[in-house]
Order: sequence, then structure tokens, then C-alpha cells
Amino acid sequence: MKEQFSAIASDIVLKNSQRIQDDHKTKLDDILNPLKDKIEKFETQVRTSHEERIKENQSLKEQLVQLQTMNKSIGDEARNLVSALKGQAKTQGNWGEMILEKTLERSGLVKGRGYFVNKSAV
Repeated sequence: MKEQFSAIASDIVLKNSQRIQDDHKTKLDDILNPLKDKIEKFETQVRTSHEERIKENQSLKEQLVQLQTMNKSIGDEARNLVSALKGQAKTQGNWGEMILEKTLERSGLVKGRGYFVNKSAV
């Protein structure tokens, strides 16, 4: 009888222990699942934000490269202009004639009708 009582008691303790573990697991899942969902949403937002930042940085890099190219081009043109202006008298004259011609055209005059270009004897 003692052995039967011990076996029944052990069985009851085991079943109660299993039920308590199941209850605790259920309660713990009820607490942790919402937290898990929030963490997953946060990870998704962080990943999305990071990807957007990478795209923005790439776009910024491309714009900087374009600006560098334009800056170099403007610098080259400025050096060429300075060289032309400081250079030979012929170059200065040609540049002055070009500016004058553009000014006349912008004011509405037509070459050959509103103004005439002298032909130089070179």
C-alpha cells in the first residue's frame, strides 16, 4: 500500500508539475509574444531606415561627383579665359569681337543686315 501511495503521489506531483509548467509557459508566451512582435516591427523599421539612408548617401555621392566634374570644367574654362585675356593681342581682339558680336545679336541686330563685320587682312 505504501508503494501504491508513493506511486500515486508521484504521479499526482508529476501531473501537477507538468500542468504548472504548461500554465507558466502559456502565461510567459502571453507576456513575451507582444514584446516579440514589437521587436520584429522595430527591426523592420531600423532596416528600412538604414536602406533609405544608404540610398540617400549614394545619391549624395553621385551629386558630389557631378559637382566636382562641373567645378573642374568651370576651372578649366576660367583658366583658358584668363590665358586668352593675358595672352596675345590677336587672341584678345578675337575674344573682344566675339563678345561684341554676341552683344549685338542679343540686342536684336542681325549680322549682315543690322551690323557688319570687318574682314581683317591677315
